[in-house]
Amino acid sequence: QMDKALGAGFQWRGPFESRPKDKLTFGIAAEHNSHKWRAAKRVAGEADPAVEAAYEISYRAAVNDWFSVQPDVQWVRSHGNQSPNNNALLMGVRLDFAF
Repeated sequence: QMDKALGAGFQWRGPFESRPKDKLTFGIAAEHNSHKWRAAKRVAGEADPAVEAAYEISYRAAVNDWFSVQPDVQWVRSHGNQSPNNNALLMGVRLDFAF
């Protein structure tokens, strides 16, 4: 159903002078639905959003040399390509242990 996709992001290592091992990350991704797929959705009487887009921010805090915590927030526009108003806010936390 997707005919084009684009993603970009950047990571800032040591965003605070007192936290040189931490990482602040921003990202964006977009996928374009093909014209053929959108036409089929219209024929079926369903919403046919052109683009699904996701925006993400996360912060990886290095607690010590073997443990880090990374909360993450994502906002997805036209989630699941169901309708332009079907947006989603996703939140999570990643725990990273190194042995």
